[in-house]
Amino acid sequence: SNPLLLTLMAVLHTNKGHLPDDRADLYDEAVELLLLRWNQEIGDDAALLSQLDKPGLTLGHLRAALEKLALEVHRASAGQEGAADIGEMQLLNAWRPLLGTLDKAELVVEYVERRAGLLIGLGQKVEGGERQFTFPHRTFQEFLAACALSKRQDLAAECARLARDDSAAGHWDVVLPLAARIAGAERGAGAADALIEG
Repeated sequence: SNPLLLTLMAVLHTNKGHLPDDRADLYDEAVELLLLRWNQEIGDDAALLSQLDKPGLTLGHLRAALEKLALEVHRASAGQEGAADIGEMQLLNAWRPLLGTLDKAELVVEYVERRAGLLIGLGQKVEGGERQFTFPHRTFQEFLAACALSKRQDLAAECARLARDDSAAGHWDVVLPLAARIAGAERGAGAADALIEG
């Protein structure tokens, strides 16, 4: 039902000769593949990291900021179907602390809009309003939110709290087990226990 994910799975299978057995690993490799699109030279467009010209900056840094944003928009979209809409200012504010200037954050947003994949530009939703973006499918939002959540020191307690949140019934059903899986055996086991108890 998701043509983008199907295409990514075909590309990953072609490149590696197999697909990861685990859902978290599959999404991780798909996200990495989509991030690489931002950093390819295409036609007259230079690679994103070259354009940003910030020593030490990697795609991993951009991804970490995107993971935090995914968690933020997932929290805010409780009760909604599908992927959340993300305003241009939210994107700019997600990357500006990392990049240091609004101009560089705007450059990332331009690349995102021209090279749809991990985020898709929706245009302006309301007359005179800011441009809107979204993840290509809710599962990408959930996976990236799980990545951000998995890095929290209080992962087990936060998983238990979110699992018990009656106002968002079902909203965290995909995110929480993924976060426990991504956190690994040592930290994820406590989160998994908290989910079972919750």
